[in-house]
Amino acid sequence: MNNDIIYRQLAQTESTDTSHSVGQKQVLLNGSETETNLTQVAFGVLAPNEIVAEHIHNDMEECFYFIEGKGIYRLNGEEYTVSPGTFIKIPANTAHELKAMEEKPLRFIYWGIVN
Repeated sequence: MNNDIIYRQLAQTESTDTSHSVGQKQVLLNGSETETNLTQVAFGVLAPNEIVAEHIHNDMEECFYFIEGKGIYRLNGEEYTVSPGTFIKIPANTAHELKAMEEKPLRFIYWGIVN
């Protein structure tokens, strides 16, 4: 069992491309660092008007908490406005697309949980 305490500073965490090749992320916790079904915990940033194209995760639900900026999250064709303080849980097998709006980047923390 992995009982290691993990302490990270966002400012000292490397920024990388997302798995969708849009936006940037800083991984705070990898799934290999925990014994749970968590896939990762990451801080994400989309530039204004960037879009993470519609996709589906068959075996994973995702959770998002928005910190800065404004965006539109389309879930199974229905649109939800996201802004600071918004939380969204996306069940597995849900088509989803995220678009950043405005002049400011869209900043959020997100994590995935394998079913």
